[in-house]
Amino acid sequence: GLPNCRLDLQGKLEMRSYSNSKTYSIGALTGSSSTTLACCFLKTDGGTVTWRIGGLGTDETFHGKITNGIEHTSRIGLTNIVKDGEGYWRVTGAQKYRGTTRIVAGTLIQNGTHGQDKDYTGTYYTPGQYLVQEGATLAGKGSTMAPVVVRNGGVIAPGDLGIGTLTIKNNVTLLPGAVLEIEVDRAAKTNDKLSVSNTFATEGILSLKLVNGEYADGDEFTILSAK
Repeated sequence: GLPNCRLDLQGKLEMRSYSNSKTYSIGALTGSSSTTLACCFLKTDGGTVTWRIGGLGTDETFHGKITNGIEHTSRIGLTNIVKDGEGYWRVTGAQKYRGTTRIVAGTLIQNGTHGQDKDYTGTYYTPGQYLVQEGATLAGKGSTMAPVVVRNGGVIAPGDLGIGTLTIKNNVTLLPGAVLEIEVDRAAKTNDKLSVSNTFATEGILSLKLVNGEYADGDEFTILSAK
């Protein structure tokens, strides 16, 4: 891997692993919207690669796509993502990888879309679980079709360094000690919102942060929608 490097992908560059069943560390990753982070070159089914990104602890934005692509038209790979290191990694593109997303440190800002895709047989698959671990945060104003689980000490915080709505088109589970962090701008009458298409199950903590103005009697804020 490249744990001490900051990579900036440009043009139509597509970054793949040369080997299968490996974990590669990238200290920091940025890229334009025409770039792609994919799986591997192996021409076999079941190619798996885990990209561990962010160990340098810097704040970065990746505008490219993340896919399962391998170098074969009749195969499908499996791309996993691990957000490592302090600082944030903002993703804004259309992600269609079916592996898991683990946020082990810092903040993953999901401002893009992470949706279903289909393989060469026409079968659709749903993205793997997002797991937010202790001391880490899932934020953003985009959407994902993956289920989300937040562990003790982990945080889910809609918005991108400000007020916003994060959409989870699946289930969300907050385990004991997990935090749902909501910012409220009373002066502008706006607030963060978590929109959940399926079930929202929580044994966690609600943290309300007033960023502007003062609360008044009778104030109402919609901070969550779910089945």
